Amino acid sequence: PEFKTSDWNLVLVNGSHPLPEQYERQVEYQEVDGELMDARIVEDYLAMKAAAEEAGHQLYLGSAYRSVEHQQFNYDWNVEFYMEQGMTEAEAQAKTEELIAKPGYSEHHTGLALDIVDEQWFTTHDNPYMAEYDQQASQQWLAEHAAEYGFILRYPKDKTSETGIAYESWHFRYVGVENATYIYEHQLSLEEYLKLLES
Repeated sequence: PEFKTSDWNLVLVNGSHPLPEQYERQVEYQEVDGELMDARIVEDYLAMKAAAEEAGHQLYLGSAYRSVEHQQFNYDWNVEFYMEQGMTEAEAQAKTEELIAKPGYSEHHTGLALDIVDEQWFTTHDNPYMAEYDQQASQQWLAEHAAEYGFILRYPKDKTSETGIAYESWHFRYVGVENATYIYEHQLSLEEYLKLLES
């Protein structure tokens, strides 16, 4: 593929790659469906949502852009919660990091990551963000068609060793149509794709 790892839609944020400094100030975020996202992905997101609806799936956008500050609040709250259960601070941090990325290391900071389920699933589950969402026809539709709109399933089942994140059937990431198509067709993680571009 003729793309560069420095392209805006290929920014890597994971456990060992923090959000670049000043990143949030350089991006224009736009509110859609009650959530902020990078304004450059809005058109493709809405096209995907409309296509899903045509296929009989009412998508629900649960989360998109989260500021580093907001992530810090979530992180601290969870650590405190576990410490109140009797854990040491180190144990509470480790437990928190199983569920929540350290502030500055969450892909949601980019505005390119979307947590998507369907409305029925969201309203009938206390915690709709679980792997079993992949048993829903809407998730299967997304997994199959998201690349047509520039999105990939960011944390696939068999790629935990590459991504460092457990399988998340609801977490989709915008990388652009050409990148997404290549990643989907070759069953790659974003980390593997970026290594390929560097080689």
